[in-house]
Amino acid sequence: MRLEVRSCLRTLLSGAAVCASIITGGLVIASGASADDDDPITYKGVFTKTGSMVHPRLNSESVVLNDGRVLVFGGQTSFDDPESITNSAEIYDPATNKFTATGSLSRGRRNPQTVLLKDGRVLVAGGDAAKFTDLHPDLTWKSAEIYDPSSGTFSATGNSEGFFSGDTSSILKDGRVLLLGYGYAEIFDPGTGTFSPTGAPVIERKNAAATLLKDGSVLLAGGDSFANYCPSKLGPGGMILNPKNITRRLERSA
Repeated sequence: MRLEVRSCLRTLLSGAAVCASIITGGLVIASGASADDDDPITYKGVFTKTGSMVHPRLNSESVVLNDGRVLVFGGQTSFDDPESITNSAEIYDPATNKFTATGSLSRGRRNPQTVLLKDGRVLVAGGDAAKFTDLHPDLTWKSAEIYDPSSGTFSATGNSEGFFSGDTSSILKDGRVLLLGYGYAEIFDPGTGTFSPTGAPVIERKNAAATLLKDGSVLLAGGDSFANYCPSKLGPGGMILNPKNITRRLERSA
């Protein structure tokens, strides 16, 4: 598998997903499906080749660790087989320009919620277990696990009450994690390793953008509507979550 701009763009055009992470110096590491050698589309001065991945994957997740390395994991290994979900994981090291295998997830996950915790570990929650999870939520994992870069292993943590796949998450100033599903929200506490329900969004939405504001609130904007599956149906409005009232409600912003 080669990582270069032509494979990235071709994958996007074919409807597949590519992971991209900003690493030291503003460089971007992109991981996804490869292009054929006879692909006539070429782009110069944008991407350069890096080492090959250990496993091909798409609809996977990546996160930049505190030491600058990149953790890439999960997803599916075949575009033609949506159920080829993998539990494998690997590390990209910008110092060596190479990928190496690391500990595996306890189970295969596609599009899980992924958050770098303040202590440098990585929370991985939910994700798809099979195809058509939007129609069959029981095919989305409730389990979660944490990756520890110091040991290179994943370990189980508490289960969520809701289902999270391709949803929205944000770390809060106090180190807890806000996870937003379709019509519900939960808080993960790294100190206890548990999930707990919190105020639900005013408007049900998936794949919204969540931004931590300077005052500790979280701005939630955009996203998809299951009923219409059209972002425009949600309108331009956003919502503000105030952690001081985090167990009460989400308030619509002006």
